[in-house]
Amino acid sequence: MNIIICDDNIEFGHKFSQYINFLMISSDIYKGNYRIECFDSAEMLQLFMDNNDVDILFLDISMPGTDGFEVAKIINSKKQNLFLIFISNYEEKVYYSFRFEPFRFIRKSNYENEVKEALMSAIYKMTLNNKSLIIKSHSDITYIRIPNIYYIEKEKMTNYVVVFTKNEKYRYRSSISDLKVQLRDFDFLDAGQNIIINPEHIVHIDSNTIFFDNNVTIQISKKSVSKFKKSFLEYMRLR
Repeated sequence: MNIIICDDNIEFGHKFSQYINFLMISSDIYKGNYRIECFDSAEMLQLFMDNNDVDILFLDISMPGTDGFEVAKIINSKKQNLFLIFISNYEEKVYYSFRFEPFRFIRKSNYENEVKEALMSAIYKMTLNNKSLIIKSHSDITYIRIPNIYYIEKEKMTNYVVVFTKNEKYRYRSSISDLKVQLRDFDFLDAGQNIIINPEHIVHIDSNTIFFDNNVTIQISKKSVSKFKKSFLEYMRLR
């Protein structure tokens, strides 16, 4: 696992990387290999990212040349799969940072109290992201990475469910209640008795219509939409 820090303040970057290393050594949540790299410019960071995977990125916002928001824009445009955590002295920029969908925003003035939760949550979610839903049908076994699931719907008048991913769907014998148990450690939201939805792929909710990032739309019952919207807003608040 690569944990990267980018901050133009070399002294702070060194101190911060030492603290991250302390948290990794003292934590039980991750036992694999890891390395921590620290860069003092966005340009050096981008050179590294062109040739290496990054799992967790602690990114300063205010830097000379290319600032943190510009780096975040590049990361989003390339759809790089990493946990982006802004770290800044400028707390007023937290609201603007939301447009780049960071995993967390840490205040430099309080980083020792805030970084542990952010780091541990990112590692925990990374571990979950590597898990799969196992579908057994006759003699076939299919593994679907759980983050790739958009929604799961019970098929009417049968004992089957249908699992929808970006471009595929999988039908097998199960129940929504069983799947809720299997997916209890994930962020799937209940949209009524017969459907559960992965909010990670939602781009818009209009009335009782849900729009996904693969241009698919579905409708949920008007009876369920109010509760679902509240759950979705809570999910967005805690991201």
